[in-house]
Amino acid sequence: MRIAYPTLFDALDVNQAWSGIGYFLPRALADVGCEIQYIGPLETQPTRLAYRKKWLAEKIEGKRYSFVWDPDVMRNYARQVSQELESSNADVVLSVGVIPVAYLESELPLAIWADATFYLMRDYYPEFKALPYLNLRAGMKAEKLAQRKVVASIFSSDWAAESAQRDFGVSHDCIHVVPFGANMATAPDRESVKQSVQKRDLNKCSLLAVGVSWERKGFDVALDVTKALNDSGHRTHLTIIGCELPPSACQSDYVTSLGRLDKSRASDLEKLHQAFCDATFFILPTIADCTPIVLNEANSFGLPCLTTRTGGISTIIRSGVNGFLFESGDVDEYVGTIIRLLEDRIAYIALAESSLEEYHSRLNWRRSAESVRQILEKVTT
Repeated sequence: MRIAYPTLFDALDVNQAWSGIGYFLPRALADVGCEIQYIGPLETQPTRLAYRKKWLAEKIEGKRYSFVWDPDVMRNYARQVSQELESSNADVVLSVGVIPVAYLESELPLAIWADATFYLMRDYYPEFKALPYLNLRAGMKAEKLAQRKVVASIFSSDWAAESAQRDFGVSHDCIHVVPFGANMATAPDRESVKQSVQKRDLNKCSLLAVGVSWERKGFDVALDVTKALNDSGHRTHLTIIGCELPPSACQSDYVTSLGRLDKSRASDLEKLHQAFCDATFFILPTIADCTPIVLNEANSFGLPCLTTRTGGISTIIRSGVNGFLFESGDVDEYVGTIIRLLEDRIAYIALAESSLEEYHSRLNWRRSAESVRQILEKVTT
């Protein structure tokens, strides 16, 4: 199976490639026997008309125009992909998202593996809500064009898959749900994690939160949960990775920030893994997320995930199996669940062990890549 893989980002750079997904995804497919033909990073080449639209959007709507969602720019992406395909012997084109292939004309079958549709994102993520009308119209058209051409529309959650069928009329036979894996070059040893879980000290609680956006990831709720646990007599510390603390959080002696860590640096990767090893729970009270990979990573360390019932997260986290789902701002629910588990060691160990099993059974890149390879082989034969 030869796969042409077009991307706007540098898929060889873990720090540029769509939060690491675009880097690990093709490597996972290669590990299960696929040959990957990288196409990209594609060049963004705005036209004079695109610059004019940008000026109008800022002048009239007060919004920032995005060139990547401009029709002429997307047509140019498609031309770049088409030129590369002329000398390719690929069996299928696989794109993470619709932008590189919305206007692609090719005899090769097209598959898309994504975490959401444009319809879902336009009123969900802050950066999509901020797009001007012309971008919103172009984004919806691009999604429609791409979804009409696919032989396989693969999504990381049921939430996204349902939108493809409901909002874009994609045939049920073309839709598949395959979660992404965990963005780690090497997963922690399974038996070592099991032994570590058995040794966890539940007389103290260590919460770990990872994300780049304090507000969207709901870290203010994580802070409130930590304070409430300490106020209830349960010694608790919160470690945050990925963003700087606001001044109010810096005053708390039960919060530590490790800042942003670079997974391509061995020292930073070691810090990240140690933070997972030291934690009791992973907490992510996110306001808006599709299927955050960090939940899979936490499960790989046998960490139960406490997170929000939003977006496609319920495909990843199953309450009572590998964590629990809550309303994003419900501090009392988080606190009550944590205390119950801290005071019931048998229940906590069972949850931690089943979290580890969820990672190994369905939330790792190898399992996902094998599923996608089988899908692509079926639709191209």
